[in-house]
Amino acid sequence: MENQTFFSSETAIRYLANKFGSADYNNWQAVPYQYWSFVPYGTAGAASYTFFADAVGTNATNKQLTNMPKAGSFGQQHFLLKKIRTGAFVTNPEQESWDGTDAETLYSDYVNGIFQAGFFNLEIQSKSYVNFPNPFLYAGGDYGADRQYLAGIEALTLSEAAPNVIATYRSHSPFASLNNNQDQKYIVDPNILIEAEQNFQASIGYPSGALAPVATGIVSATSLYIGVIFEGLIMRPVQ
Repeated sequence: MENQTFFSSETAIRYLANKFGSADYNNWQAVPYQYWSFVPYGTAGAASYTFFADAVGTNATNKQLTNMPKAGSFGQQHFLLKKIRTGAFVTNPEQESWDGTDAETLYSDYVNGIFQAGFFNLEIQSKSYVNFPNPFLYAGGDYGADRQYLAGIEALTLSEAAPNVIATYRSHSPFASLNNNQDQKYIVDPNILIEAEQNFQASIGYPSGALAPVATGIVSATSLYIGVIFEGLIMRPVQ
């Protein structure tokens, strides 16, 4: 069955009213909502990561990792998908600051590692609807392309001469994370309606094979998480 695409929530509700006539869709509402799913990246990486495969409370998931009501489905609610973004978090934020060794901080992964690769795919009822490369860059949203900071000079020593010359210069440790530019969300246009109880699967794959983190000294089985966030409208009866 072909999934429908819409340019507004009003046309989506009219479509549902025609398809499921027994419901009074005049008393339904479209509510802005987000669904998210985060999974551990692991120490060796993987060829593919699947998201939204667990409901909250199952398989040791909690609200920080997902808010899905049902595995691979939005349950009894329709969802009009408008935007896609990706994200990542590490259990110790201090590990994002570079300390001089690539293996001990995520700095190198942000700049030239796992976040610079990958391929996103969304399948609904086993049919592909959205796919694009470099999801952490092109669907960044609140995260996005790496951002880097230099905290300025930590130590500076001048040698007296004519003119004076710099004897030693040391800057504070640089910091990198994913960008918080709202404009970097991937816009789904036209919007895609995922109907109640329809199965879907979102994945990020690495077609060339598993990509191990550069920060091998800090990435454990559960220290680095990557995720996908869907933004859109849930269609439900007026509360």
